[in-house]
Amino acid sequence: MFNNIALRVNAALAGLGLAYLSEDQVRKHVAEGRLVRVLGDWCPPFSGYHLHYPSRGSIAPRKD
Repeated sequence: MFNNIALRVNAALAGLGLAYLSEDQVRKHVAEGRLVRVLGDWCPPFSGYHLHYPSRGSIAPRKD
């Protein structure tokens, strides 16, 4: 278990197991055949990052 993307990629490249990563992080390695995609049928397409700005801020209810 890693909390660093580079360590996860390096562990997968070393053959230590599966790594859950976004495609853009490993595209080059997959294209060059160093990594293979698994469970592709269960991976939804990623249309990009989105920001949400609510019309009102999170206002806590008034406590009397």
